[in-house]
Amino acid sequence: MSSEKVGRNDPCHCGSGKKYKKCCLGKDDDRVSTDEATPSAGPTGRSNAAVAAAMNKKMGGAAVVSPYTIAKMAEDPRAAGDDPELRRTIELAVRTGWTIKKLEAMPTGAIEAQIQGYGVHHSIERFLRLAEGGLSAWSLSETWIAEDRVHRSGKAGGAEDFLGLAACELWKRLLPDRPSVEMIDDWMQGGYVLLEEKKGPETCDLWWKSWSAIRDRILQPEMRTMSLVDRVLQGYQSIFNWSQDLERELGNAAIKDLRFAALGRRFCSEWLAQFTDESAKIQAGFVRALGRFLMRLGELQEAERVLGSAVERWPDDPWVYICLADAYAQVFRGEHLPLDLDKARTLLERAQTIRGLEARDRQVVEARLKDLAAR
Repeated sequence: MSSEKVGRNDPCHCGSGKKYKKCCLGKDDDRVSTDEATPSAGPTGRSNAAVAAAMNKKMGGAAVVSPYTIAKMAEDPRAAGDDPELRRTIELAVRTGWTIKKLEAMPTGAIEAQIQGYGVHHSIERFLRLAEGGLSAWSLSETWIAEDRVHRSGKAGGAEDFLGLAACELWKRLLPDRPSVEMIDDWMQGGYVLLEEKKGPETCDLWWKSWSAIRDRILQPEMRTMSLVDRVLQGYQSIFNWSQDLERELGNAAIKDLRFAALGRRFCSEWLAQFTDESAKIQAGFVRALGRFLMRLGELQEAERVLGSAVERWPDDPWVYICLADAYAQVFRGEHLPLDLDKARTLLERAQTIRGLEARDRQVVEARLKDLAAR
């Protein structure tokens, strides 16, 4: 924060338009001016660098993840897998280094004082200005290091780690409605934690928040494959796996709550419109999911059109035939079209004729035909 004194009746420095006494005066009481700030006797280790080096060694090359993701790995014992050396490195990082949780527990004023103590000319106004048009909070800290005379040695040490994590934490507090890629990554990972706790609907809500942020903040027309999005996110989870997990969990939640069927319809539609250069197999999977969401919502004519077009577009994919046949045979409650066993049988027989049909897919098709014969 700037050392210039702000009067109680002056406009607040945060840009809210309110008087200082009606806005940030109480929040600023414990903040320290740039001239007074000195690094506190905090962690001394370089946790991110140590964990990154260990991860690179394990992976046999440079990790394609962000420094923030490395920091998340440093707090997740599962990141080590069965590697005892990496586990020891992570445990040491948590004990001696700056971590996300340690920054989350610090008051804003204390974070800002520590930033200033490292030699950064920090103020809220400058932070917001640097954040304009940006996506990564961590990259903001790299601007501090490039432009200011940052003290990288001394009792507190770990300037890069602290400043990166501090920028991420301040972004959460100052710009909650304009999420950074680090915030989006937190939400994506948080959904997996909820999923482990068997909180499916809560997972869907948090992941829908993640997708909305990705859609509104990151996606560009030229990003026609998910790998291009991963280059921006560089997160703990790949969007390739995560997007399929979101589709699956929305489908599970839609069985009891049609609100999730509506979200699933929108998600699949937006995904298909965006990722037009993805493989035929994964595109067909999202079209099948879209058809199932449409049936859940009672939009049967549109569902029949969507699934029928999938059969014509991907004639060598047995699962588009199976999906539409299941709908005509009313195999799954809530995901069906008007009963028509003849159409179901014809579709499955067409699937049998696919050249190079894999044995496990053939078994599924034959099992479906056997079930139809018994009805």
